[in-house]
Amino acid sequence: HVDARGKEELRVSRFELDAAGSGSDASQAPAVVEARAKRTYFGPVYFRNDSEPYMTIAVTSGERTAEMTSADVNLKAIWDVVSRITIGRRGYAYVVDRAGHLIAHPDVSVVLQKRDLADLAQVKTARSERRSSGDETVVLAATGLDGTEVLTSHAAIPSLDWIVFVEQPLAEALAPVQGTIVRSVLILALGLIASVIASILLARHMVAPIRTLQAGAARIGAGELGHRIVLGTNDELEALGDEFNRAAG
Repeated sequence: HVDARGKEELRVSRFELDAAGSGSDASQAPAVVEARAKRTYFGPVYFRNDSEPYMTIAVTSGERTAEMTSADVNLKAIWDVVSRITIGRRGYAYVVDRAGHLIAHPDVSVVLQKRDLADLAQVKTARSERRSSGDETVVLAATGLDGTEVLTSHAAIPSLDWIVFVEQPLAEALAPVQGTIVRSVLILALGLIASVIASILLARHMVAPIRTLQAGAARIGAGELGHRIVLGTNDELEALGDEFNRAAG
């Protein structure tokens, strides 16, 4: 806790000795300066002993006073929340800070690598849109953290200037669509086969009476006037056969 003059009044820690009334000058500390200007300060994420993520949060104590209280907060609880977010069988969520650094991921070892994700397409897109007031969800195909193609979306946390991403392998995300396409192709193929078979049967149905008509007309033309053409098709071909029969009569 810091008084109105920026002097430390009280410090309590699990890692250092507690101190009361030390009077050390903290007036120029970023947490003090920004908390007095904005009333709330969220500092950058840092790692204590290269193992646990922390962030400094500072708030002013009253409406008119300039006293300020700050706390270094352990962010391991965020990992627990992120690890419970699942998308499909292999999808997951992760969090990136304002500088594009990975600060939360289901695999803690990936976070401890202190990876800079600022160059990923999805991070660039999210950072360029984070000042937008629109609520439209952006989904795009990009390269994931493991180098594979993924389908990704994001949501910003404006107060912390963090971005939460969710990713799912592209193959898994598109599996339902690919299944629909395969089924559609199979249905189309079956329809085409059925059409060909129907065309063959129809052609045979039409060719047989035409050949009968042709053979009967040839016999009548050769002088067999007693021959009669019998079709029984009840269509124009039968009417034409009857005309040949009348002509032979």
